[in-house]
Amino acid sequence: MMNVKMIVTDLDETLLKTDKSISEYTKSVFRRLRERGVLFAFATSRSARASERFRAMITPDIDITSGGAIATMDGKTLFRAAIDIGTANSIIRELKENENVLQITVDTEYYYFNSKPIDLSFAGWVDYSDSVTTDFTEPLNVPDVFKITPNIDNAETILAITSHYPSLMYCVLQVRIGIR
Repeated sequence: MMNVKMIVTDLDETLLKTDKSISEYTKSVFRRLRERGVLFAFATSRSARASERFRAMITPDIDITSGGAIATMDGKTLFRAAIDIGTANSIIRELKENENVLQITVDTEYYYFNSKPIDLSFAGWVDYSDSVTTDFTEPLNVPDVFKITPNIDNAETILAITSHYPSLMYCVLQVRIGIR
């Protein structure tokens, strides 16, 4: 076996089963790896709050959350990259004004804001039960924001909006349903 020092894994559609659980077999594998001194890290787009129950199951050595905006180890922050609240509110305002934006979610240190009520019957939303539903009419009153995720029906819209904020990092995902 190679001399493995650390294993880093995503949660959704990687470590987690479709019902958002972790199998006993997977837990046992990570226990054995830990016994061998192998470090373990989560790297997820989920917020720290939305990945809490999985940390309780496996206890990673390093926790990378909010799409890489925060990294912690032993309760200490190793890395933190946030969007200042003025810029965040400006982006949200532009998204809200655009008819192609179907939904907006905003991840902050203590809150998960969502422009539509979440459907708790869907396993993917269970860990967001503390989500705050808002129409984003008023500016957010938080110190800063880690992630803004719009649901947009075309890539051109997001590219036009993000071009106004060249210093920020963006990830544009396009999902095609029905194509395998």
